[in-house]
Amino acid sequence: YGFTPKWNAHDDYVLFDSLDHMMAWYRAQEKRIGSESDKAWEDRVQTASLAVERTCSLVAASGGGEMLSREPRLRVLLGTRLDARMMSALVALGGTEDQDQGSSGEVSARDLQRAHVHVKQRCRDLLAACPTSLEKDLQLLIHLGAEDSVAHWREVWDGLKDFQGWADLPEPPQPPAETNSLSYVQIMTIEFRTYKKLLLVNVLRDLA
Repeated sequence: YGFTPKWNAHDDYVLFDSLDHMMAWYRAQEKRIGSESDKAWEDRVQTASLAVERTCSLVAASGGGEMLSREPRLRVLLGTRLDARMMSALVALGGTEDQDQGSSGEVSARDLQRAHVHVKQRCRDLLAACPTSLEKDLQLLIHLGAEDSVAHWREVWDGLKDFQGWADLPEPPQPPAETNSLSYVQIMTIEFRTYKKLLLVNVLRDLA
């Protein structure tokens, strides 16, 4: 569009391409479950699938079913709004045989906390896989970005420096000497990927 709006209300980050993708990732991450038999894992998947079906029914009843049916990807939206299907599946996958589910189907604080642990791990994995770091991107935008956005990016830096461990830096360090200017397209590209990373960082901060 030729510009990057600040905090696009419809921005999102795809955490998983599908429920199958998420379940495969979960099994690889969770050593306790990874050592289970295939039959035990299939039982977990079935339980999770039923939980997702119930969630989709509830969403459909509130008028959002069509959106879910068109979007197989599991995403986080601005404001740490997590895909309900993903959360339902994570809670169900993390269940244990001695877990008291209760007749109401309500999710306990412990179940939700366990699911949040996996969501945060996924966000860390995605951030680590990025070719550039959030810290470096913010340094570029503060020192070489558009003049009318410098104050905004300094506010972002100041808001994150304690959480990110940058608090001992009195000022965002200068970028490498060989990077002395950025084109308009480069600035837009860096802003775009920075906002995407901030979605993940906000999840880590909000679920801490």
